Amino acid sequence: MTSRLIHKEFLLFILLTSIIWLLLTIGKTERTESLTMYAVAPSSRVNEYYLKDSIVHFNIEVSASGINSLRFNQLKSYHLNLREIDFSLKEQGLLEVQSSNVLTKLNTAFRGTFRFTMKYPKIVFPCEHLERKKVAIAIHSRTNIKLPKGYKWMENLRCKPDSIEMLGAAEHLAGVELWVELPEFTWKGGHSLILPLQGINNKISSMDFTKIEVIGATALWTEKRFTKSIVIDQKMHDIEIWIAGPSQYLNNVTLEELVFFSTMESPTSIKIETEILKDKISLLSVQPNSIERFE
Repeated sequence: MTSRLIHKEFLLFILLTSIIWLLLTIGKTERTESLTMYAVAPSSRVNEYYLKDSIVHFNIEVSASGINSLRFNQLKSYHLNLREIDFSLKEQGLLEVQSSNVLTKLNTAFRGTFRFTMKYPKIVFPCEHLERKKVAIAIHSRTNIKLPKGYKWMENLRCKPDSIEMLGAAEHLAGVELWVELPEFTWKGGHSLILPLQGINNKISSMDFTKIEVIGATALWTEKRFTKSIVIDQKMHDIEIWIAGPSQYLNNVTLEELVFFSTMESPTSIKIETEILKDKISLLSVQPNSIERFE
């Protein structure tokens, strides 16, 4: 029994000695490797430039000591995310990111686990200057809009704004189309719908808008009969006038507010002429529209 206990203690001693040796050996380990990492732009558009490649590889020398020398696997093909403020224009067609920015980001991410040394003073992204183009906005799926019975458009559907300035490479702006998709909706009266702007992708962008307002107004269309009396050759004549338009325009209104009347005389007749005074009002009929003169 005593010999077994001594044997176990001996094995434990050997194990502990091995662990201590291993820790001391690892603690003295220094490791340096040249690795490839990838700088990743926040998007294909940076400020007013279009990046031909939004991911660029770069070489970096990495050193570590002790236990950290066993952690190099987490650095293989590491992707470093950049921000717009990290970029500056080097020359026409090239945006650059300073190595100091890269090192700051890596040191922040790994907090002293590794030591980094850049082989080059900067990382370069090929780019082209973005152009601006004003693009009209179309309204799609108009058949989704229903009007209640008897209603007509007072103000036709329109976008506000009806066009916007887009930013992108010339080749991407050439065929760009922008639109809003109308939902199923019963348009009774005045409304304003805020709808997502369609047609924008990662190659073009709006300077200000991602949503567009669609506005319009409908009204119940009614008809109203008026009677106007005029004197011709000392004789009274009644003229019947039928007018159509939005119901709110025809309520509590006089004929004189809607139509201006004048006459054109000839030896044989008097012709009644009219001029509509209010928008959206239509004249359906004037009976009679001329009156004969008798000698």
